[in-house]
Amino acid sequence: MSDSALPYQRARLLAGTFVVSALSIAALGNPWSIPLATVSSAVAITLLWWPRSRSWLPALTGISGAVSLLVTMLEIRFETLAVPPSGMVESLLLCVLVGLLGRFSPPASAIIAGVLAALAVATSIYRVAPGEHFEPLSGQELFYAAAFWALGPIGAAIAGVYLRYVENRRQRAIADAQHDERLRLAHDLHDYVAHDISGMIAQAQAAQVVIDSAAGGTRDAVLKESLARIETAGIAAMTSMDRTVSLLRATQRCEDNAPAIPVSLPGLAELPDLMERFATSVTAQVTSVIEVEAHEVPREIGSTVYRLIVEALTNVRRHAPTATDISVAVTNDFNEVVVVVENNAGGLACANVRPRGGVGLPSLNERTEALAGRLTAGPTRDGWRLEARLPLEIHTHRNPTQPTNEGKDS
Repeated sequence: MSDSALPYQRARLLAGTFVVSALSIAALGNPWSIPLATVSSAVAITLLWWPRSRSWLPALTGISGAVSLLVTMLEIRFETLAVPPSGMVESLLLCVLVGLLGRFSPPASAIIAGVLAALAVATSIYRVAPGEHFEPLSGQELFYAAAFWALGPIGAAIAGVYLRYVENRRQRAIADAQHDERLRLAHDLHDYVAHDISGMIAQAQAAQVVIDSAAGGTRDAVLKESLARIETAGIAAMTSMDRTVSLLRATQRCEDNAPAIPVSLPGLAELPDLMERFATSVTAQVTSVIEVEAHEVPREIGSTVYRLIVEALTNVRRHAPTATDISVAVTNDFNEVVVVVENNAGGLACANVRPRGGVGLPSLNERTEALAGRLTAGPTRDGWRLEARLPLEIHTHRNPTQPTNEGKDS
């Protein structure tokens, strides 16, 4: 507990002690006020020690209800019927305890304690003594009166259970959102890191071929160049992993209601570096046409374009090693960003791939559809083609240069 909360806690304790003491003294003077003193003490203890007292609610409510029932039975037995002015307060406080039971307590104990309290409230009407203005009630009338009086605790229980349901639904929504966030981060990790690691593998395989076939001087030069490229790809992979970890931390800070740390994802501005790294890791002829500037599109579209190209190039490196011509184009076609990645490895080379555990294109298809876009991928006469179209008009209401929640959502 913080130091600033201590005075407030002391004030609550003093006020609660005063209330409990006053009610206890009143109960000693009038034994029939014991139920009110008991119920008031239960409510005071609950409020003073909240939230620790949540676990005490069934016991406090059950004891209060049992004492109230016992006093009602004794009043009927000894024919000392009378309703003190505090009778309504006792019933109201019991309803408060029943509502708290429905909201916070385990169902089994809440039902037992709640039934006792509800019976106490319902039968408290039996303490009314017949007066000169009305005749004694019949058994059926007494039953109806008790049933009507029970509406108070029943309504309190319904309100408490409803609040519990709303809170549980909110917690489930948070858990689902966190699960979706983790899936998106896993997709990011796959899309970015798999591309760089596959490049490292390709460079290592090329180095092995050089060791077996090239002459001494040429071999050393090629090996040195391959090692430099492996180092570059490794640094890029580490950067991608650091970015994903930063996103995880940013997500955790949001869950803890702490200020989020901005995390930028790669987009159109990083495409030239991506294409340069890829071109140096393959023997095929790589051509790229980037006609869309980073400032012309919203950030979420730019990051999606980058991820699409990363995944497409990773698949080319994995499944189309015989390709001799690879082309990448990013253009603007009637207010749509069009991404096309093609290779000439042949449909058979791309179809005859080994199983893998990736989540790349399916997740990117979902992301493209979330942006009202379309993604198609399939064999052509000469090889394989991936095409994505992302409309810009639905995003023109937001300034593309402004930060978005991409760091949080991806």
